[in-house]
Amino acid sequence: MTLRLFFKILLLLVIVLYFAGCTKNKYKSQRKLLITKNWKLNTFVNYDDNVLYDTGETVYDFMENDILLRIIDNDTMRSKWLLNENSEYLKIDQNTYKITNLDRKTLSLRYGNFEMFFIRLK
Repeated sequence: MTLRLFFKILLLLVIVLYFAGCTKNKYKSQRKLLITKNWKLNTFVNYDDNVLYDTGETVYDFMENDILLRIIDNDTMRSKWLLNENSEYLKIDQNTYKITNLDRKTLSLRYGNFEMFFIRLK
């Protein structure tokens, strides 16, 4: 094996390991964003009918043990949640939502032609 081929293989290995590490770091940071604070469901959009729904006072509490508490007025519903390994999808019970945005202030989840927009509570 030539020295040039060796360095090419080494460079390729470094690049692969770097991107594998980025995926794990993204998963950890996205998961931390979900569980650090509660999320208030702010808006629900039905793109089929082009309708925007008021959601009242619905709060989502993603807990570290993969339990989700949905608090609507004084009623609490308990569900399981799972963030997939590339942080693109969030499964809540049997439904899988596409994460269209997740940052320190907002979260949006899409399911077919429906999208939910959340704001992070302080």
